[in-house]
Amino acid sequence: RRQSGATCYSVHRLICDDLVLLQACIAPTQEWETRTKCPMKIAFVSQPFDIPLPSMGGPGTSIDIWSYNLAQGLIERGYEVIVYGPGSTYGMRLHTEESQGIHYRAMRAVRLEQRINEKLKPILVREQRPFKPFYLSSWFSRFYIEQVARDLKNQDCQVVQISNFCQFSPTIRRHNPDISIVVSMHCDWLSQLDAAILAQYLESVDLVTGCSDHVSSGAENRFERLRGRARTLYNGVDVERFRIMDDLQKDARKTIVFVGRVSPEKGIHDLIKAFVTVHDHVPDAYLKIIGNYYPTHKSYIVDVSDDPLVQELAQYYDPQSMGADSYWDYLHQLVPDHMKDRVEFTGGMPHDDIVQQMQEAHVFALASLSEAFGIPIVEAMAALVLADNYLINRTNRL
Repeated sequence: RRQSGATCYSVHRLICDDLVLLQACIAPTQEWETRTKCPMKIAFVSQPFDIPLPSMGGPGTSIDIWSYNLAQGLIERGYEVIVYGPGSTYGMRLHTEESQGIHYRAMRAVRLEQRINEKLKPILVREQRPFKPFYLSSWFSRFYIEQVARDLKNQDCQVVQISNFCQFSPTIRRHNPDISIVVSMHCDWLSQLDAAILAQYLESVDLVTGCSDHVSSGAENRFERLRGRARTLYNGVDVERFRIMDDLQKDARKTIVFVGRVSPEKGIHDLIKAFVTVHDHVPDAYLKIIGNYYPTHKSYIVDVSDDPLVQELAQYYDPQSMGADSYWDYLHQLVPDHMKDRVEFTGGMPHDDIVQQMQEAHVFALASLSEAFGIPIVEAMAALVLADNYLINRTNRL
């Protein structure tokens, strides 16, 4: 493994250097390019519910943004990049587009398949087994990954990176026996889900990367197959996008900002309760919650966690028991009537606008009870710490 001599790259450039290093470990890059006279082609396989395509408003999720920045860095180094993702709700044709050098390929009818999956789940999973959830089954998003695997065969890619779902790897291997498969983990599933089933899937994997040492070491320690095949590839951001403007005007109010999906594991209920107390002492305090209401399925985090605080989040998936129609409704009920004008739910917004919101705020607060390595905390470090402000985070000992 060669050592990178870079000491002053922005964070996302260091990440891109690392992926080239990873790629060198599993595929002889220079030998390939010398032999074929062609640049190496790398594919990214998005999660079946992600929104990577620009024409659909992507990159939409934090993993989409991470993959996009990684792809941009690889393109700058002369590599070709393809990003696979789901298409429109009921689109029955393969959709392709190109943006900033990235070739996007949207698989057909994936959103429809997700609805079918919900119908199949009670049939295929006859009992509730938290560590053998339906999404661990080879039937999960089967149509999506079959399309991706067959299309990969025609694209002549040398490396493919799969986000989180290692169960996709046997299908890709079956259609592409010589491709190098990297699974990029942004959650703890390899340490949490059924080991016997995961071990079968990992036989098709060449390398696993984790977004933190906690994720990568947990996977390596659990599976013999991953000894020497697991590596930490940290999340990061392009700090140039967060450069403080000379004419930056701070919000006149004492603004606390949260950025992320509105979902129980993000701990927004605790943040609002804490803010009510803060407001009693700081009357000009203002809380801004930036993000769409997009709760994570209970089986993805809560059901498989051994953390008592995370397990307690199960109550928020039954909001009727708390007198609310939804978690979103419950959060609004937590805000006292006399403070309705002090708490703002902005919904989603373009990433550049989020950067400005972070820089104008006085405090960034990440109240998550579960994060593998939340990108907003890194973005806040770039946007807020440089502006000599405050950062509050309570996950993963960061």
